[in-house]
Amino acid sequence: MRTIRWFLTLTILFLASLTLSSTKALVIGIGNYSDSTIEQLPGAIEDARAFAEALKRNGVEPKIKENLTLSQLNVELSKWAREGEEEDILILYFAGHGYTLKDEPYLIPSDANSGYIREDPDKVAYNLSKGLKELSEDIVAKEVLIIIDACYSGSLIKGARPLQDPRISEFSIDSLIKEKSYVFLLSSKSNETSGQMDEGRGHFTYYLLKGIEGEANRDKDDKITVKEVYDYLREEVRKATNNSQTPVMVGDREIVIAWDLRSQYAELAGLIITLNREEKLTAEQLQLYTKILFQKESLDNELEKKVRGYLLNYLKDKNLTSLIAQTTVAMLQSGTTPQTSQQTQSQVTTPQRQTKGNCLLKIIAGNELAKSGTVEIDGIMEGTLEQGVLVVDHLGVGTHKIVLEGEKINRLEKEITFNYDYGALEVELNAEIATAVIKIVTIPPNAKIWIDGRELSSRSPWQEPVEVGKVYDLEVLLEGYGRETRKVNVPKKGELIEQSITIPPYPSPEKPVLTYPANNSKDIPVGNITLKWESKESNLTYRVEFDGKTYTTTNKIYTVSANERGKTYSWKVVAVNEFGKETTSDEHSFRTMDNRAPSTPSNPGPSDKATNQPLTVTLSWDCSDPDGDALTHDVYFGTSSNPTAKASTNQSGKTLSKGNLSAGTTYYWKVVAKDSKGGTIEGPVWSFTTQSNRAPNAPSNLSPANNATNQPLTVTLSWDCSDPDGDTLTYEVYFGTNSNLTTKISTSQSGKTLSRSNLSIGTTYYWKVVAKDSKGATTEGPVWRFTTLTVPERMVLVEKGSFTMGDTWGDGYSNEKPTHKVTFTYDFYIGKYETTFDEYDAFCNATGKSKPKDEGWGRGKRPVINVNWWDAIAYCNWLSEKERLPKAYDSNGNLLDKDGRITTDITKVLGYRLPTEAEWEYVARGGNKSKGYKYSGSDNVGDVAWYSSNSGGKTQEVGTKAPNELGIYDMSGNVWEWCSDWRGNYSSSAQTNPYENSGSDRVFRGGSWFSNATYVRVASCANGTPTSTYNSLGFRICRTVPYEGGNRPPLAPYNPSPSDEAVIWPTAITLSWDSNDPDDDTMTYDVYLDTNVNPTKKVSSNQVENTLNRSNLSYGTTYYWKVVAKDSKGETTEGPIWSFSTHIDLTVYKPSTVVPLVILVEKGSFTMGDTWGGGESDEKPTHKVTFTYDFYIGKYEVTFDEYDAFCNATGRRWKPDDQGWGRGSRPVINVSWNGAIAYCNWLSEKEKLPKAYDSNGNLLDKDGRVTTDPSKVLGYRLPTEAEWEYAARGGNKSKGYKYSGSDNVGDVAWYIWNSGLKTQEVGKKAPNELGLYDMSGNVYEWCSDWYNSYASSAQTNPYNSKAKYGSGSGRVIRGGSWDNVASYARVASRFYKTPHSTYSYYGFRICRTVP
Repeated sequence: MRTIRWFLTLTILFLASLTLSSTKALVIGIGNYSDSTIEQLPGAIEDARAFAEALKRNGVEPKIKENLTLSQLNVELSKWAREGEEEDILILYFAGHGYTLKDEPYLIPSDANSGYIREDPDKVAYNLSKGLKELSEDIVAKEVLIIIDACYSGSLIKGARPLQDPRISEFSIDSLIKEKSYVFLLSSKSNETSGQMDEGRGHFTYYLLKGIEGEANRDKDDKITVKEVYDYLREEVRKATNNSQTPVMVGDREIVIAWDLRSQYAELAGLIITLNREEKLTAEQLQLYTKILFQKESLDNELEKKVRGYLLNYLKDKNLTSLIAQTTVAMLQSGTTPQTSQQTQSQVTTPQRQTKGNCLLKIIAGNELAKSGTVEIDGIMEGTLEQGVLVVDHLGVGTHKIVLEGEKINRLEKEITFNYDYGALEVELNAEIATAVIKIVTIPPNAKIWIDGRELSSRSPWQEPVEVGKVYDLEVLLEGYGRETRKVNVPKKGELIEQSITIPPYPSPEKPVLTYPANNSKDIPVGNITLKWESKESNLTYRVEFDGKTYTTTNKIYTVSANERGKTYSWKVVAVNEFGKETTSDEHSFRTMDNRAPSTPSNPGPSDKATNQPLTVTLSWDCSDPDGDALTHDVYFGTSSNPTAKASTNQSGKTLSKGNLSAGTTYYWKVVAKDSKGGTIEGPVWSFTTQSNRAPNAPSNLSPANNATNQPLTVTLSWDCSDPDGDTLTYEVYFGTNSNLTTKISTSQSGKTLSRSNLSIGTTYYWKVVAKDSKGATTEGPVWRFTTLTVPERMVLVEKGSFTMGDTWGDGYSNEKPTHKVTFTYDFYIGKYETTFDEYDAFCNATGKSKPKDEGWGRGKRPVINVNWWDAIAYCNWLSEKERLPKAYDSNGNLLDKDGRITTDITKVLGYRLPTEAEWEYVARGGNKSKGYKYSGSDNVGDVAWYSSNSGGKTQEVGTKAPNELGIYDMSGNVWEWCSDWRGNYSSSAQTNPYENSGSDRVFRGGSWFSNATYVRVASCANGTPTSTYNSLGFRICRTVPYEGGNRPPLAPYNPSPSDEAVIWPTAITLSWDSNDPDDDTMTYDVYLDTNVNPTKKVSSNQVENTLNRSNLSYGTTYYWKVVAKDSKGETTEGPIWSFSTHIDLTVYKPSTVVPLVILVEKGSFTMGDTWGGGESDEKPTHKVTFTYDFYIGKYEVTFDEYDAFCNATGRRWKPDDQGWGRGSRPVINVSWNGAIAYCNWLSEKEKLPKAYDSNGNLLDKDGRVTTDPSKVLGYRLPTEAEWEYAARGGNKSKGYKYSGSDNVGDVAWYIWNSGLKTQEVGKKAPNELGLYDMSGNVYEWCSDWYNSYASSAQTNPYNSKAKYGSGSGRVIRGGSWDNVASYARVASRFYKTPHSTYSYYGFRICRTVP
């Protein structure tokens, strides 16, 4: 017995272990939808619950969720994906609606909105393929089973037609199957509908459950796999749906979905009964076994009742449908064990019929219809299936006939057979609804038919089978007639119910009555016409047919366009009712108004017969068109009373200007108006008379002002004048010293200015202007007068002008250079003589100042000596105060203007002062009367000067030698003369009114009694501290002539930048200049610039700034420019013409046969050194290099042709050896570093550039100073090592190649494996990114630098001026040669040699900084 009990216990434990405990499942059923337009699916909920129970019976505790919203669906699926462990099986079951759009499958949640499902399902539904792809990232389970019982044909929305090509494309989930071990069970193909059974449950889930409970176990082992379930499903569902639904499986994993325990349960049940009968089980043991076996608690202590009652209840609850339980019940009821093992073959296969016995039959209602039927077995009524199950437990062994019958169902017959006693069977009966036939006949026939909203495929007459016991809604529709509905009751099965329906025709609408415009009406205005009609009916649509076009409206008016004049338009209206019936109105017509001519032109201007009109008039008139047409006008004009000359044609405006009319003349004119339709109207003839000629206005606004005094000896007379009739004016000008003017100095001049010069000092001049118009009228202006300036006593007037200052003879000293042009824009007075002791002693007496020594030579008319600069200006200030003039100097020696303000503008200093150095030399040379003498007044020094050879060793009385051209004495010799200026270097550019206002020494000029002839030249100059006193040093006074006339023109522009004749680079440049206005007026400038010697192209007008930016200049071009200065009062001054030239473009222009072509390399940054790794140690560390300047570098290595030209030009005794390989275009070889820089210096001299190297090989800047900054070296030179590598890498166009232009060395370099072991002509390999050739290979190239280690920090414009191993070691060579392997041709490779070394693989290329 112990053995049996152990066997029983092990069997129970084995069964308990055969569960899906490592399975996690989520079961979702959605059948209740909040949107009423979506079909409800209550059966989906039932299917989900049933599937969950099936999983429970297999030991799985699923999570079941019902009627989830979209957000809840997302949450639950996310939880499910994260639940499984790596060894688990994940199961997802979904029952509900599905939908497909563009191959994307969607699960429809309970809160979906049908309006979005068809258009944008992503807003309201769950995208299955997209969602599973996202969830797959969280899934770690080894196997995943997804079961979808959903229809994807698009028919979820009530009344909507199914999609024509719906798809839950199996291919949309292929990627998931490949990435994960997924298996999908789908309820139907993508173009099928998942059907329901009569009670609303799905065919798919119904057979899915049956398969899980054992029916799918075709191979009779314990495991039920998904593949077995699918094979069973496919067969049973297709059979149940007449092949309209075919389940689909995607994926091939053999996932175990359930265990088939029927044989184990049968054996176990027999053991339980046997042990119990033998009283070998205790009550507690039996309770435990039954609990494990049936997974429910026992509630009864009596063994027989407990087990029997429990199992019977199990059957009634429909929770266990296996035959195992039925067999167990039969065993318990009989208290015996089945004797299957003792039966013979004949007993099993040919059972004898027993009407009564101990066999048990469980009859199950397979659908709801079956519950309405009664069950007969062998002709005996056994009961109904109202509760869904009927158990009959008294049948005997043999075959029995079961009949299911009912009023609403068709008769169903079925046979069953028991083969042995205590047999137990289960039968499922599926009833079919009983039917009758409705015959539908319509009058007229051929109507459309709907039964319960479903349109039939054929038209009447037609017969359609219907279910018994239902009331049907019947609807028929015939186009052109109407729609009829009725309800039809089907009480009995098998009847023919005939429905005859008469369909009344649709009524036609009343004929519309047209009301406006009235039929045949005329003179209707063109434009928009509102047609009107009447109809008593409402809810009509109207079709308006007008002028060949059709319009639709629901109103009884419609506005159309009738824009043609004189046209007859026809129209009618068609009324259409809701049934599509039409009625057409009568046709009406109307005619639009004919075209009307424009109105007569009126309201002339000038008014008709107007007089005294100006000689330029604007004719004007009014005119309109009654039809609103656009008008044009022809205007006739002339002196004839019937004008025929057309002055304007087809003009749209109503004004016309006429000028140059004759004075005192009558003019006639008329207007002809024309509309756009051809209508015309001629207006009346109007006239007006012009005014007679009027004389010019009197001349006015003169300059100089009337009664002006102290005017210069050269004046510009100016005036204003105008003519009231606008006539052209000419002028006669009278001028003289008599108020009764008779001398005419200008006749018929058109301008209003006239210059007079060489006027007399202190003289009053009279002048007048007579204006004449072109018609002969004249007006004489008043007589005006002005008085010229009076020259102070013992002073001479010096008129403004220009001269060349400095050593114009070429035999002077360096401080007299460079010569430069000086211009004075003002007149000034200067002492006729040097200031004498008499004059200076009067100052000392008046001020109490100590008198200077006379050295015993005498005082009186001898020039004052032993006075310093401060003494001289003190005398000037005393003299100014004495004559009530503003002082010229402050206590610090600064110049002062008339208001006592410090100034450097000499024209504004009105008191007595010392002359400026430029004024002094201008006067000494004779001012604007100069004859070009070397000494002041003569080329014979003894005629005009007291100097060392004739002075007797002392001063002489002033005025005893001959004067100069201006009548001024002793400006050469006698005594040196203090000037106002500080001593400064001369400018090379032209100067206007110059004054040097800073320095340490003051200037003195003219030489003295002690000087030799060289120092008494007009160009000679000297200087000393302001406190210096000498017995050879005195002074003479000066004074600016105040300007008391009218407005003065601006000063001529000066001090140009670029300086005149400069040579610049054609980058963006800034032109600048200086200019002043003597009256401090606001100034503007016009700038002219072009390549003509006399520039005419105005590049700027009325600009306020004295600078102008210009760009895009051409290389190798000379530009000319000038500035015209304008003041705010209209005066202008044209400046001189300046020029500058641009350098040639060395990248495109070869100035001589010996200058190699070069490529421009633009500034930038790069990483220098072994950036690839694997290079030599001296290529490290890599470091950043930045260039702040552009440079040129040779396009090719310097060739023998080019170097030979240098040798020929410089007379070199030997030329480098070519090794017998040839010269010409091969790169020069056997040239040392010293030979390379000698070539560079020769090239610089040839091109007039500063040399780049001194005799020690140091770099030189443009001024010849040693420098280590390559950006300051302007001559031809060798590239620096950094410049060479930057250019070799391609500069700022670099593509990062290892060799110069390629990663394939053979494309760009002549090296040991392709050179033939000799040099090759330059430029035969491919260039690099910049267009440079042979920077890898052919010959090594010398660089400027000494060889040294690399810095680790970033460098800017680097140049190695010191050698690594001390002075005189190696200069850098780069690029490899014909004799090297590829690694030496890398752009990072470097080497060095002593500067005097020569080899057959050393050459070079040139370089030059762009200034």
